[in-house]
Amino acid sequence: MSSLYMCPVCDQYAISLGEVNHNDVYGVDCTRCGLFNISHEAQSQLFIMKDEVEKNKISAVLRENSIKNRLVYTVTLGRAALKNGITIDNLLSLFPRTVSDRIDRTLQNLVNLSSFPSSPVHITEDSYPIFFSEIKDLKVTFFILKQLSEDGYIQSETSIPGEIIVTAKGWNRVSELEKKVKEDTKQVFIAMWFDKQMDQFVGDGFEAAIKESGYEPFRIDWKEHNEKIDDQIISEIKKSKFLVADVTGHRGGVYFEAGYALGLGMPVIWTCKEDHLKDVHFDTRQYNHIVWTDVEDLRRKLYYRIQATIE
Repeated sequence: MSSLYMCPVCDQYAISLGEVNHNDVYGVDCTRCGLFNISHEAQSQLFIMKDEVEKNKISAVLRENSIKNRLVYTVTLGRAALKNGITIDNLLSLFPRTVSDRIDRTLQNLVNLSSFPSSPVHITEDSYPIFFSEIKDLKVTFFILKQLSEDGYIQSETSIPGEIIVTAKGWNRVSELEKKVKEDTKQVFIAMWFDKQMDQFVGDGFEAAIKESGYEPFRIDWKEHNEKIDDQIISEIKKSKFLVADVTGHRGGVYFEAGYALGLGMPVIWTCKEDHLKDVHFDTRQYNHIVWTDVEDLRRKLYYRIQATIE
């Protein structure tokens, strides 16, 4: 059950979404920081943190993650202990290091908040995390707004509250930034059947082959995914270098995700466990599937396919 409580990051009233998965982790929906989860230990640490600059930086990074519809961060004191866990130090390291990076990421935030081109984005005094401001005073916000306006990326009012419209030049700039990220990315999206019998093939099979090839595997946890195609999945596919589609189990979501990647012009490597090959959809039989029998066979064949086909 949701209720009001004090956000441990920005110290304003937010909505507590209650305990998440019975792991002493709580969901928070904050107008400043966005949607995030936080462990009890991390919450206690933030409540006693006196450095307002650092807390404002954390707020900005959390808000950016929420705006981009990425997997919800779980703020924790031990990253490895929780799914999608991220420590306070890790969050601080994600804050932009340069003014130019801050301006670019602010523009990306504004585009992601726009319902469509020419759609206005409403800004209030609580919107300072969108502009990566380390202070709650509006000086940084106005500085970033002024620069974006002078560069021709936005049309904005001179007061807050107010509205901002990203111009065509601004949308094109974000497209250029996303293209550069795509070229530099090491992420590989794994689309596969979310079933317990497949768990044994993930770490020592799919992930091992991808890491051995110099890339970082990304797989949405089955508890969070639940066979649903959503904005987070689309976003993560867009950020990936290529996609591995394992059609074992003949799941509709895997075909959708692979088809979406193909539509983006992204390389797709198809795999299937030998005893499920007969069930493969006829539309994908034109593609050369890696047919595997066990975890070592999968790791070896996938590694060599990546080496042979991905530049």
